[in-house]
Formats: sequence, structure tokens, C-alpha cells
Amino acid sequence: MRGANLYGNFYTKSAMLNLIFKNKPDTIVAIGISAALSLLLLVPLFSIGLKSFLFLGGAFVVFLALSLSTFLIGNALSVRAPVFLQLAKFALVGGLSTAVELALLNLLFLIFGVTEGLGFSIFKTFTFGIALVNSYIFNKYWSFGAGVTVTHIEFGKFFLSNLVGLALNVGTASFIVNMLQSPYMVSSAQWANFAVVIAVTVTMTWNFFSYKFLVFRHS
Repeated sequence: MRGANLYGNFYTKSAMLNLIFKNKPDTIVAIGISAALSLLLLVPLFSIGLKSFLFLGGAFVVFLALSLSTFLIGNALSVRAPVFLQLAKFALVGGLSTAVELALLNLLFLIFGVTEGLGFSIFKTFTFGIALVNSYIFNKYWSFGAGVTVTHIEFGKFFLSNLVGLALNVGTASFIVNMLQSPYMVSSAQWANFAVVIAVTVTMTWNFFSYKFLVFRHS
């Protein structure tokens, strides 16, 4: 019985390694994205006062482990249904875009000292645009593999889809920051970052289905 269990474990690990090496290009990209987003996410942590080198180092390791685990799980489940790998890629790209947005937004907070009001909405719109470019490039060429050609129809669908995404993203974050009072002992920067995370969650849900079934449907 013990020998059978050892053989089963060995077979499972071998199958996983074969799957990883089979998707080696995807694995390399996933590692790069995971490292980049893990590093960028340290910026908002630093901005809200978590400046301990030990804490930031530990956070980097946790973010990296979670990101890579997401890809590996999706990769493993793709044997049963390819959509799981696509979903894992989309999640990683979404994580990277979120990290880009949070890092830029918190740099603007630190430079200008504005974390609410019209200034916040303007900053949010700007950083959303930068994150959007990142999302389009990685989702088109990696997550959904829609090819190298950018057609007018595809770009039009992408533009319309993200007009809705922009409204959901900026609207949700601005509502939370400007209309809801932050809890006791929560700083304005912490509340603004919380609002961004909620807004990104709402927008990512919309984006996945609109990208898959509308923008990049031909893939």
C-alpha cells in the first residue's frame, strides 16, 4: 500500500512537471509577471505606513507565492478544461494591472498629498488608463492569444468595453472615497487603497466576460 502511494505521488509530481515544461513559455511569462506585481505591490504598503524591511520582504514572498500558485493551479486544471489556464492568465494580468495602478496612484498620493475629492478621481482616471494599456497588451497576446493584428472592429469593441470598465472602476472608487466615511483609525490613504481594490474587483469581473465573449471572441 505504501509503495502504491509513493508511486501515485511520484506520478502526480511527474505529470505536473511535464505540464509545466510543456507550457514553458507561459510559465516563464507567469514568473515574470508574478515577480513584477509582487514588487509593485510594496509601494502601496509603504505608502500606508508599513515600512518595515522585514515586513515588506515577507509580503513580497507571499505575493509571489500566491501569484505563482494561481498560475500552477490553472495550468494543472487546464488538462480538464483549457478555460482554467486562460482564467489563471487573466487573473495574473489583472493582478499586474492592479499593482501598476496602485503603485502609480500611491506615488501620486505621496507627491501631491491628495487622497480624496476631485483630485482623487482625476488620479484614478489617469492610473486606470495606464493599467488599461498594460491589460490590453497582456490579455490580447497572452491570456486570450488573439493574434498580432489589431483590427478596427476589435479596437472598437475594446474601447466600448473599457468605457463601461472606466465608469465602473472610477465610479466605484470615487463613491467609496467621497461618499462613504472611512472607519475610525483608518487613514485617508488606507481608505483610498481599499476603494481601489473594491473597484478593481468589480471591473475585473466585467472585463473577463467582455474580453472573452466580446473583444477577443474570435480567439
